[in-house]
Amino acid sequence: LKRNRITPQQNTMFCLNHPCFQLKASAFAVALAAMICVSCDGASTPASDSTQEVPFAELAELAGFEKGKISITGVVRLTGQPRNPDASIKVGGDAFCKAHGEIRSERWKVSPEGGLQDVVVTVVNAPATPLPDEPVAIRQEGCVYLPHVSAMSVGQSAMIENGDETFHNVRVVSHRLGTLNGGSNLENYGQPNKGSRHVHRFDQSGVFRLECDVHRWMRAWVFVLRNNHFAVTDSAGSFEIAYGLKDGVYKVEAHHHQFANPITLEITVIDGKAVADFEFVAADALN
Repeated sequence: LKRNRITPQQNTMFCLNHPCFQLKASAFAVALAAMICVSCDGASTPASDSTQEVPFAELAELAGFEKGKISITGVVRLTGQPRNPDASIKVGGDAFCKAHGEIRSERWKVSPEGGLQDVVVTVVNAPATPLPDEPVAIRQEGCVYLPHVSAMSVGQSAMIENGDETFHNVRVVSHRLGTLNGGSNLENYGQPNKGSRHVHRFDQSGVFRLECDVHRWMRAWVFVLRNNHFAVTDSAGSFEIAYGLKDGVYKVEAHHHQFANPITLEITVIDGKAVADFEFVAADALN
């Protein structure tokens, strides 16, 4: 590499992959790596105004963590029958919501083969990578939230929009783990018209709910994670984590909003690839 001027954040990325200092990323490790890198390579080269700054995203790609490179794939399945199966929602006298046909609860989305949709799969000990530039889009449309489950990184924002010709509001709730409905209110945005928008930034990791007080059945789940190495399962229960990983051992978790605890696997990435399959048991779900 040329001796281009780099920022402290970029310098840390080099340190995390330097032969004399291999660390798994964490808040402490990143800070420590920045200090040790200097003693590992010697004094850093003074920056010059004529040098060109290398974008952090480019350095992440050089280090093997590039976005779009599929590293971990798998399928999440559900065994057994839920004790609280989905049912038709009674929308009462709301003429607008009635006009959109049957609305069903969205606790369980299971394929004929048992694939479980809306599971968030994340690599817990993956390295830090740059935040995405764009907010995550969430819409209230047809008197439901779309998508039902979203995942994003700490520090990222959600753009929440009313796509209906009726009044909605967005109540942001910090979900209490181990419950279905517990938690504490963080914010409440009124969205009286179609096209009303609000941007909410999530600065803490955890699980959050978006609700509508006008239409009490409306609910979305937002999982805020510590890195970008995650995916949400599709209608077949399949997922692909589209962020590169260096070879090594990683801890992978699968979270579903109807279970108190995630399923955890330890997987080994070889030649940049690994497979992780999970199985939730319906009898273990929250009631």
